[in-house]
Amino acid sequence: MLALRRTFAALGAVAAVALVVGAVLAFLTFGTGQPGAAPAESPVARIIASSMASPDAPAAFKDRPTFRSCGWILLPAGAAMPADRIACLAATPDEGRELVVVTRTADDDPVVRYFRTGPDLAGIEIFEDDTADRFGDGTWHHSFCRSAQIDQSGACV
Repeated sequence: MLALRRTFAALGAVAAVALVVGAVLAFLTFGTGQPGAAPAESPVARIIASSMASPDAPAAFKDRPTFRSCGWILLPAGAAMPADRIACLAATPDEGRELVVVTRTADDDPVVRYFRTGPDLAGIEIFEDDTADRFGDGTWHHSFCRSAQIDQSGACV
């Protein structure tokens, strides 16, 4: 009986280790979209890196100060931006924050939006990179949401 208990205990320990290893491998493979950079090998990371290095980006984007990250999100069509990410932008008004949101057009072209808040910004600063949108205007847009409030679609309210 004691040998049987030891066998089950050993099997339980092996299963727990396998579960943890699996979770770590899944995290390393797929990332989480949590605050910080996208995993370097992910398609989202390539889209964001291409956008950030875009020669068409306006000077205001290229020269923007580095702010603390609220992460990045790949939003499927019609999906809502998580409320905690929107709240992150307003978490510390004296400290700049940036949230990167990647969406896809109906033709599956990526559109990258950068939502920024900071002590020297009047509301939420928004940069939108439409350069990869084959059927759009193919340019960058720079705007401000003076109310400093966006809804879960990213629209100024």
